[in-house]
Amino acid sequence: MTRIFVTALGFVAIVLAVPAWAVDPAQADNFEDGTTMGWQEGAVSPNPPVNVPDGGPGGAGDAYLENTSSGGTGAGSKMIMYNNAQWTGDYISAGVSSLQAHLINLGATELPMRVAVEGAGGGRFASIDPIVLPSGSGWQHVVFDLTDASMTSVGGTQTLAEVLASVTELRVLAANVPDWNGASIVGVLGVDNLATGSSVFADGFESGDTSGWSLTVP
Repeated sequence: MTRIFVTALGFVAIVLAVPAWAVDPAQADNFEDGTTMGWQEGAVSPNPPVNVPDGGPGGAGDAYLENTSSGGTGAGSKMIMYNNAQWTGDYISAGVSSLQAHLINLGATELPMRVAVEGAGGGRFASIDPIVLPSGSGWQHVVFDLTDASMTSVGGTQTLAEVLASVTELRVLAANVPDWNGASIVGVLGVDNLATGSSVFADGFESGDTSGWSLTVP
C-alpha cells in the first residue's frame, strides 16, 4: 500500500511505502497495560476476559488475561475469546505462520485448546489437533502452527492461504474437535505472552524455571 501526502499547492510532498498487513510480525500481547488488549467474548457474556495484574508465568507482578466459561448453554458457556483488532490483516505478507503463548488451566476440567481464524471472504479454519491443558499443570509454553498441515476448514470455501491473507478475526478456544464456536465447558483459562512465532522473548527465570518468560523488544 502506498500513501501520498499532498501540500496545499497540490504538489506531492512525500511518498511512503506502508505495509499492507495490519498484524505486526513481532506482535505480542503481554497484558502489562492493565487491559484485555481487545480480547473479548461479546457484549452479552456474563464472564468476559479480565486482566489479572499478578500471577502470570513471570510470577509476582506479571499480568495475564483470564477467561472463564460456565458450561451449560447460553452466553459465557463456552471457553472462547476473540480479537478483531491488532490480530487482523495479512499474515502471509507479515510472515506469520505460527502463534505462541503461555497458557494455564486454572479450573478442574481438562482444556483442549485450539486457535481459529476467519478471512474477509468468510472462510474459517481451526487447529486440527488440540493442545491439551490438564488441570493443575501450571503455565505451559505452547505453539499453534498455522500451516495446512495443522489447520482445517470449518466454514466457507476459501483456502487457508486466502484466509491468512485477509484475517478479520482470531479466536482462542477449547473444543474437542476442530470448530469455530468452541464447546460448552466449565473452565478457567489463563493466557499470557500471546505472540507471533517470530516474536522475541528472553528467559527471565522469575518463576524459578524456564517458563518464566518476559517480553523483550527486538
